[in-house]
Amino acid sequence: MTSFGKAMRRRGAWLAALGAMALAGCTVAAPPAPPASGIATTPAAPAARAELPAGVQLAGLEESRLTELLGQPDLRRREESLQFWRYTYQGCALDFFLQGEADGTAGKVVHFDVRPVQESVMAVYDRCARLGARLAGLPQPADDDLPQVRSH
Repeated sequence: MTSFGKAMRRRGAWLAALGAMALAGCTVAAPPAPPASGIATTPAAPAARAELPAGVQLAGLEESRLTELLGQPDLRRREESLQFWRYTYQGCALDFFLQGEADGTAGKVVHFDVRPVQESVMAVYDRCARLGARLAGLPQPADDDLPQVRSH
């Protein structure tokens, strides 16, 4: 395949992932922006990440199940009943917004986003687009360099 063909296929995967994320955003109300007064906590170093499952319904996922799937977040911030969790995976930031109840009940994912950590590197955009498509359950290109999900 020519380099032009590969570039077009990568752009197609990127556009498909953006479309999937846009559609996912249409199904869940965006959370309110947290005030700047919150306290953010970060661990000393990001933990090694397990393989990410494909096609998991992330919107509505309970806090405990998210932790089972992805482990502890690299960044966690709480503002009243809203929480922000960030995971870093292969140059991509996975941002989750969880909404809990006023009584302190565990939160559920109300919104998530996948984006590159290094905004200027095209390879990172491609990797994040493939990761977003994978999480949305979309088909992957044959040359996908993300870890494969294995059945148990």
